Amino acid sequence: MAGRKSRKGRTPQTSKAPGKPSAPAASNWKWHTAVVCVALLLTAISYSNAVSGEFVYDDDAQIVENTYIQHDQYFYEALTSDVWAFKGDRGGARSNYWRPAFVAWLILNYKLFGLEPAGWHALNILAHLLVTLLAYRVLVALDLRAAICAIATWVFAAHPAHVQSVTWISGVPDVLMSAFLLGSFLGYLALRNRQRWYLWASTLLLYFAALSSKESALAFPAIILFTDWALSRNKGVATRPSAALALRRAAPFLATAAVFMLLRYQVLHILRNLALEAPGIESVFLTLPSMLMFYVWTTVFPFGLGPIYDLRYVNADNLGLTNFLLPLVLLAAIGYGAYRLARRRLAYQHGLIWFLPLLVPVLDARIFVPEMLVQDRYLYLPLLGAFIIIASGLVELTERFRSGDAKMIACSTGLVLALVLAIATRQYNPVWSNSLALWEHGVRVDPTSSMAYGLLGVAYQKAERLSEARQALLRALELRPGLTSAHISMGTIANREGRYDEAEQYLKRVLDQYPDYDVALEQLGLTYQQQGRIDEAIALFDNGRRIIPNKRAVYTINIAVLYKLSDRAADAQRELEGLRPELNSAFEADVLIAWWYLGELYREQGKANEAAEAYARYLRATEGMTDSEVGPIRRFAAQALQRVRATGS
Repeated sequence: MAGRKSRKGRTPQTSKAPGKPSAPAASNWKWHTAVVCVALLLTAISYSNAVSGEFVYDDDAQIVENTYIQHDQYFYEALTSDVWAFKGDRGGARSNYWRPAFVAWLILNYKLFGLEPAGWHALNILAHLLVTLLAYRVLVALDLRAAICAIATWVFAAHPAHVQSVTWISGVPDVLMSAFLLGSFLGYLALRNRQRWYLWASTLLLYFAALSSKESALAFPAIILFTDWALSRNKGVATRPSAALALRRAAPFLATAAVFMLLRYQVLHILRNLALEAPGIESVFLTLPSMLMFYVWTTVFPFGLGPIYDLRYVNADNLGLTNFLLPLVLLAAIGYGAYRLARRRLAYQHGLIWFLPLLVPVLDARIFVPEMLVQDRYLYLPLLGAFIIIASGLVELTERFRSGDAKMIACSTGLVLALVLAIATRQYNPVWSNSLALWEHGVRVDPTSSMAYGLLGVAYQKAERLSEARQALLRALELRPGLTSAHISMGTIANREGRYDEAEQYLKRVLDQYPDYDVALEQLGLTYQQQGRIDEAIALFDNGRRIIPNKRAVYTINIAVLYKLSDRAADAQRELEGLRPELNSAFEADVLIAWWYLGELYREQGKANEAAEAYARYLRATEGMTDSEVGPIRRFAAQALQRVRATGS
């Protein structure tokens, strides 16, 4: 762009103030409409086949098994505890994640669609489309050239690395965070032109919502700081005053982040949890070049993607050419080139500002399990910055060789690239359509991953392909002998096949290390029951309800059933009657079934009134539940209630 030379020889892009469209831009509705329509088309091409996908991976726990999002009684608890709290002691933190906006999104989806995944997928895609359109609005508001805005938007809409955030339902925190951040950034640009309290309120509220969606939004004050500094410098303001002004404008966002962190600490009582096998700080720095190079490579070559990758911790023992020196040299070269470009044009500065800061929070390898140091979804919003740089380079290159029609040639080239990426995205979506497809692909991408083989074994197990499940799980244990989930799955399969001694060995290995691992405890209880070792099963569940408080009611019911199986009906009745205070406010199907059991016990004793009351309580409490196990029991309860009322027995 033409303009006067600065003292250092740079050509600043001096034009209108960002956030306030110039007259030509404001009137060019045909161009904006065309860009938006192409973005809509690219999104449809990319994701229309994703709607038929199932719940996969974390969806099963965070949606299907999550009582917090399914019952209004837990609404407050769901929003004021960590995202995995439903699996453990209520109020106790099981992860680094307090994300009330994300949890509210889950609750909304469940209210709208229940456990039908098509609706969830559709809303994810619409959320991605919203982010794409907001991204275009931000680029226009930054006064980037029309061709750059269009190309960056189109490629962002279609890039295959977004599949993990859009096609996978539980990957949506990145999408939600991005929508709120872009909205907040537009508010910041408006505030540069006019200071209004309601603009500040809405801008900071949107930023808080972004923080409540995903913690990576903590990097946003840095984006504000560097953007303000770059824009001020571009207008010819001296370095020191522009830096001071940028700090003042970023301060409210820093204060909002501080408030969020204080609230987060009140909820989680921790600043962060490190992974069980977290390395030292030296290993973190040695691993950084490989992690950053992965994200750069995935940006420019988004093929061969998967749910898991073979990048591992780098330390003094495995330090080498390919995992440290080569990535470091390549990053140094890329960084130097980016620095030179950023000195020449403001557009490149904006690209770096949106690419680098948002990656910083995900570069601490200590918070990730060893086999999941990098993930595509961490690139979701940083890709916008990368595409600003790529689009700027494409436009500049085109202008160097063509003059009059350079804009159309650049846009046509960008559109072809976006179409290629859209087709690649469409072809990748089926990988995330079901658990079997996901983890069969996962072990192809990373055949050294014990986690991928373990999850593939679970998927085979659910598909009743037990022989293949055993093979996958044995491979997982060969790669990582201490993999807890594989031991549990092997114990579960052994139970199903009647190999109880083998099941006991696998499950006890887990419980020896993790006595409160509920799934292992429950499977071992089943092992004892199948062998007729009823008293041992009762003792196991009795200990379980002491050390796993949130399972107390379920394990009490298990104990009652075991008493009944061993002809101790009075003991069974005593256990169940002790649950009455909890049953009056319970919503979980596996707890409410106690009313049915009580009805059966009362009926056998000829206590018709008590039996009728218990059956009726069960029917009222489970009304409207769609659980596949609830339906048959409701029918039995209704028949028994009718019979008791008619005959008194």
